[in-house]
Amino acid sequence: MDKILEIVCETSHSKCSTIMATRDDDVKKMAKEDIIEYMKPPLAFLKKCEILLPFNKRVNVLRGIMTSQGQLYLDEFNKTRIRSLKLLLQQEKWGPVDTIPQQYQAYINQFVQGQPIIQEAAKEKKRKFLI
Repeated sequence: MDKILEIVCETSHSKCSTIMATRDDDVKKMAKEDIIEYMKPPLAFLKKCEILLPFNKRVNVLRGIMTSQGQLYLDEFNKTRIRSLKLLLQQEKWGPVDTIPQQYQAYINQFVQGQPIIQEAAKEKKRKFLI
């Protein structure tokens, strides 16, 4: 009986993964909420099958396609964000500044000399609260 259940789970996972694989291009374009909703049913099915299988056996076919599609989504998300950040950086106008406030110049000097900046900033915050 356990072997039959294992074969049924493997076959159903294989069929589900084949169906999911046809949506690779759609996954790249989904919104965050849509990808979450898209992944919920196969994940629930995966968990139910793993509960039914003996000896905590796992079927990795469906898990693999879900991981692959999640990675496709994240790669596309990352590319989109990098593109928009590059455009923002190209549009920014940088110009020289006549004077730099002493506090910021001190941070820059510490950074250049390899001294920790965070500790100094924390001391200044403590001083502000003590006054």
